This record gives sequence, C-alpha cells and structure tokens, in this order.
Amino acid sequence: GLPDTQILPQVIAPRGVAGALTATWVNAKGFIATWGEIMSQDLLAGHDWVVKVDPDCVFVASRLRRHLNEPRLAVPGRAPSGAYLKNCATGPRALTLFGSIEVLSSNAVRALQRSWGRCQSEVDSSLSGEDMWLQRSLDLLGVQPVEDYGHLVDD
Repeated sequence: GLPDTQILPQVIAPRGVAGALTATWVNAKGFIATWGEIMSQDLLAGHDWVVKVDPDCVFVASRLRRHLNEPRLAVPGRAPSGAYLKNCATGPRALTLFGSIEVLSSNAVRALQRSWGRCQSEVDSSLSGEDMWLQRSLDLLGVQPVEDYGHLVDD
C-alpha cells in the first residue's frame, strides 16, 4: 500500500552556534520533540520501517521500499534490537547517519521509545544536530547500524 505520511510541527533551530558540533543547524532539541511526537501517536503498527526526511530532500518511497526489501537490509530490519541505515561512510565526528534522510526499522524506533529518558539524559543534545543525537542514541541502545551508502546522494 501507500506509505503513511505525516507532516510534523515546524522545528526552529539556531545556526552558527559557537562551540557547536555541527557546521549547520543546532536542531537536536526540536527533532527530539518530533521523534517524541511520532512515538506518542503509535504510528508504527503495520510498518517495518520509519523514514524521516527533511523538506529539501527528494524522496521516492517506491524506490526505497524496493531497496529495503533486499535481503541484506530486510533481515537486519527485522532484528528484535532494530536497525538503522548508515548513509555516509566518512562524516565529521564519526557521523554516519546524515539527517536529510534517516531510515530506522520499527524495532529501532521501539528501542528508542523504551529508553527515551535514557537517551535524553545520557546523549548531549545541546550543541549537536539531530542526526548526531539520533545516531549516538541508537548506538547507545545497541541498535544495529547497517552500511548502506547508496541510498543518499548529496549534490
């Protein structure tokens, strides 16, 4: 069937913050609230994967759906601990999950939901982008990262 699409509230974030761990937007706090909204609405039922895309990301759901059905992705995607797709091999500060498109298995989102308070208290969000906060949270929880460097092209 068709993917469920939800447009979430606007995220306001500063840019160019002194000491920030990102050269772009310090937007972790706004997106933490967004992930909280996703989890509070129980939108995971009947879905194997959750995809967060930025407004300026060109995203073709049918292509990603086919891609996610490939055995090398589908198998870890069903793992009880969950999985997320690493979309950059050599990002700054070991960042391998760039925020323009974030692909998480539903079990990964459930792991995040179960340990929501832990992630908020143990992973610093004050000077980072949401992609770094999310990756560090997923890694903290033991969610399996899967190398998939072909699904994101940044030109």
